[in-house]
Amino acid sequence: MKFTILALVLTVFTSLAAAADRPNILIILTDDMGFSDLGSFGGEIDTPNLDSLAMGGLRFTEFYNTARCWPTRATLLGGRYSDRLGPSQVTIAEVLKPAGYQTAMVGKWHLGMNPRKDGPIQRGFDDFYGTMTGAGSFWDPYTLTRNTDPIDAEEEEGEGYYYTDVIGREAVRQIDAFAKNKDKPFFQYVAFTAAHWPLHAPEKTIQKYIPRYQGGWEELRAARYKRMLEMGIIDKERWPLPATEWNVKKWKDIDHKEWRIRNMAIYAAMVDHMDQAVGKIVDALKRTGALDNTLVIYFHDNGACPEHLGGNGYNTANNVLAKAKKAGKKVYVGDHFNVMMGGPLTYGSVGQNWAHSQNTPLRRYKMNVHEGGACTPAIVHWPK
Repeated sequence: MKFTILALVLTVFTSLAAAADRPNILIILTDDMGFSDLGSFGGEIDTPNLDSLAMGGLRFTEFYNTARCWPTRATLLGGRYSDRLGPSQVTIAEVLKPAGYQTAMVGKWHLGMNPRKDGPIQRGFDDFYGTMTGAGSFWDPYTLTRNTDPIDAEEEEGEGYYYTDVIGREAVRQIDAFAKNKDKPFFQYVAFTAAHWPLHAPEKTIQKYIPRYQGGWEELRAARYKRMLEMGIIDKERWPLPATEWNVKKWKDIDHKEWRIRNMAIYAAMVDHMDQAVGKIVDALKRTGALDNTLVIYFHDNGACPEHLGGNGYNTANNVLAKAKKAGKKVYVGDHFNVMMGGPLTYGSVGQNWAHSQNTPLRRYKMNVHEGGACTPAIVHWPK
C-alpha cells in the first residue's frame, strides 16, 4: 500500500507543476471489511455508489494494507511502514497544506487519543469530525470529537444518531466549505468505522438483508466465488478457492441459525449505510462542480474480522456501558442467543464463520499476513 498511495500522490504533485487547475484528492477508508463485500467485487450487498465509482474508474484486486487498523492508517498518512514512523514523520495533510490545499478529515482517527495533542488538527487537517479511538458504539460513539473538542452525540443530536450516516453528512459539510474557496484544491480523508464491530444498524435496513443469508456461510462463499469468476474479477487458475478453514463450523451442524443470520444481515446493513454515505459525498462533489477534478481512492484497512466478543473480554462498550449502568440498563456484550443484536444495548461481532465467507476467495483474516489479512479491493476514480 505504501508505494501505491505515494505513487498516486506523486502523480498529483507532478500535475501541480504543469497545471493551474490542481486536482482535489479524496481518500475513503473502510473498516474490517471482506475482500468480496462490494457488489463490484462479487458481493450480494447493495453498494451502487461504490460500484458506480468502480465502473467509471479502475478496480484493483491486489492492493495492499498492513492487515490491522492503526498500522494501515499510520502508513497511509505517513508513507512508511508503521514501525518506521514516529511523531516527527510528516503526514500527507502536512505536505499538501503548505502546497495550498484545504484539508479536512471525518471519521476514525485511531492514531492517538488526545485531540488537543495528537489529533488530526495537529497533523495538518484544518477541520475534523470523528472518533479518536478504534471502536465504539455507532449509536453513541466513544471519543467523538469536533476539531479539538470532545462532544456527546446524544447531547448534540438527540435520538436517531447513527455514526455512519453522520460521517457522510459531515463530509458533505466539508465539501460545501471547500466550494467557498474554489481557487484552492482540497484533500479530504473520510475514514468510516463500518463495518467494524459492534454490530449496529437501523432495523429497517437489517430486515432488508435477512432473506439473503438463509443458506448460511458456506452457500454465501460459493455464490460470491461464482459471481467473481463470472464478472472477471478473478480467474480460477490464479485464484482457486481455498479449502474451508479447519475451525469454520458447518452450517448444518450449528444451532441458533436465526440469530446468526441476523448478525450477517446487520453487517450487510452497516456496509449498505456506508455506501449510502458515499453516494451523498459523490452527489456533493457533483453539485459543487468538483467531481471531474477529484481523484477518489477507496480501500479497506485490513481484511474481514474474525474477532469474537465474549463476555467483557474486549471491554469496548466504553461510555455505552457507563451510561447504561447509570440508567439502570444492561448492555449485552458478546453472544447472547436470546437477545438479537443491532440495537444500542448490544455489543457483538460476526465472528470467524461469516468472516471466512466475507473474505472469499482469500485465506485467513485481519491480523494475519496472509492475503486475507493484507490484500484489499481498491477503487481509483479520476474522471479528468
